[in-house]
Amino acid sequence: MKIQLTIIVIFLSLNMSFGQEDPFEYGQRMRILIKEGSDLKTEPNQSCESLLRLPFWTEVRTAFIPHKSTEATSDTINEIPGVWKLAQYLGTVGYIFDGFAIAIDTNVNKEKNYRILIEGGICGYPNYDPTLFWYGVYRTDKTDSLIRVEINIEKPLTIEQEDFILTTNRSYKQESIVLIGSSVPLKEKVANYYFGDEGNTNYLYPGQRKNIFCNDGSLSSSKNKNFDLFATGTATGIEYHNPVFENYGLHLTNKHIHNWDEESILINQDISKSFDAFFGGCLPHVEWFGDLDGDSMPDILFSTWYGTTSSRLTLLLSSGAAEGEFLKKVDDWMIYNCY
Repeated sequence: MKIQLTIIVIFLSLNMSFGQEDPFEYGQRMRILIKEGSDLKTEPNQSCESLLRLPFWTEVRTAFIPHKSTEATSDTINEIPGVWKLAQYLGTVGYIFDGFAIAIDTNVNKEKNYRILIEGGICGYPNYDPTLFWYGVYRTDKTDSLIRVEINIEKPLTIEQEDFILTTNRSYKQESIVLIGSSVPLKEKVANYYFGDEGNTNYLYPGQRKNIFCNDGSLSSSKNKNFDLFATGTATGIEYHNPVFENYGLHLTNKHIHNWDEESILINQDISKSFDAFFGGCLPHVEWFGDLDGDSMPDILFSTWYGTTSSRLTLLLSSGAAEGEFLKKVDDWMIYNCY
């Protein structure tokens, strides 16, 4: 039963002892997706002996070796398709079924105090951490509310579909605008009052402005809760049917007609550095704004589409902002067009 695995372990040991590269170094990082955990097997077969149980969200490394003994073996378990992959966990080598695991990359795998996710079928890496407190922003006719949720991530039933499907314990009632993970508990509350966006653009071209506000219904002063988000730069031409800008910048200022007075301290923050270099018509789109971190100051979620292939979500929070600034970038997450 263990002959195949023993041969592979000897092969790996010989490669490393003769100075060749670690086959797991360039392999894929994966995390166990099944809540009850999954087994590291002696062979690429569900019925064979288990070496150990891997708990939910345990990280393993799969091997990248162009060798006959490590060729992928397709399988379907509990109606979930996948392949068996040679994997290593804390020095123990065996096989995992990748239908019960999900690939991760460096950006989503690093420690973060805040994370952003969206519901639905997703192509990309899951920006998830089970140790965080998770909340969804839910819209009614007049308000956007922050509500505690439980996250569920599943693999699709066919390999040709999305990389994973993300839902919450509230998905059967309503889909959230965005999901926020925080290392500290957040207050469930009204995050903003919603008045609609008619005539208030979410893409900002040079010379355009957008009012960013925070109204959580509290009795505290509304002073300094209203801001102008405005764009600067010059259009220089057209590329791939999109305008090209020179020196494009995105700024946030509190010099606003509705809240400006002699006691206010004027701040004009350039938030352009929070995004990748702007090219073509790939400008940040305001997805949502309101108070997430409970300081009665607006936070902003942006998205930036790169053609029709991928989009980056970027979250800026007011808490932790440097002196003389309103916002600080706390997370970004890249997702892709599945089709």
